[in-house]
Amino acid sequence: MINNTDFFFLYKTEYILNGKPLRQIATEYHMGDNTLIKKFGELDLPLKRPGQRTGNKISKLNNKAFDVWSKDMAYWLGFIAADGYVASNRNSLGVKLSAKDSDHLVKLLNFLGSEKQVITYAMKYQNGIADMSYISISDQYLYDKLISLGIKPNKTYLNTNYLEYIPEEYQDSFLIGYFDGDGTIGYVGKENFPFRIGYCALSSDFMKAVRDYFCAKHEFTEVAIVKSKKRKMSSVTWGSKGNVVVFARMYLELGNTTLNRKRSIIETINY
Repeated sequence: MINNTDFFFLYKTEYILNGKPLRQIATEYHMGDNTLIKKFGELDLPLKRPGQRTGNKISKLNNKAFDVWSKDMAYWLGFIAADGYVASNRNSLGVKLSAKDSDHLVKLLNFLGSEKQVITYAMKYQNGIADMSYISISDQYLYDKLISLGIKPNKTYLNTNYLEYIPEEYQDSFLIGYFDGDGTIGYVGKENFPFRIGYCALSSDFMKAVRDYFCAKHEFTEVAIVKSKKRKMSSVTWGSKGNVVVFARMYLELGNTTLNRKRSIIETINY
């Protein structure tokens, strides 16, 4: 049975260096095309665009995109803190989303000035198959910069308070980015005002910091912190109209930078 190390070899040697088509590699190693594509996707190994040559061509990238603070920069840092990851073995940044949000990855690539393409593939789960989209960018400078801003390898399991890394004037934008990655907005069945908004993370310290931030800066009330023993997740939620309206205004200030799917819901909130 082929293991992950073997797939890395196939990718680097056969696909990149030797320039073999995916179908040829799959045939030579006795597997289906889709199996090979899926495995490369699970390992965050980007596929070439049709007609793209192999070799040492360096893709265009603004690896200093996170050097200067701005609202957009803080937003994307927050989004990466929620839904991205950095890999030390390849000094890379990766982001994986449901394929229905693939257009948001295009926005991130545009922010980074990257010519990379979004890769979409089918991922098998216990309950079926889901279409996923991802990007992966390897760059030492970008990797080091993200590390300095609190985005650490295996960050999911670190109890990191990201707000400690963010200048106060950009914390709103950072939290909107994080919300687009790991935030929730739903309907709770109340006729007068049905919306409820929240954040979730494994880091209880960060969730407490998020609650304290909104209560102190934006005077939120009735903000609950809930810890799930089963999933070991902490969440911060609020449903009062005053809180939701203030948050919606914050969110919409960033315009088209935000996630289209969530923005379409927030735009329906009746002020």
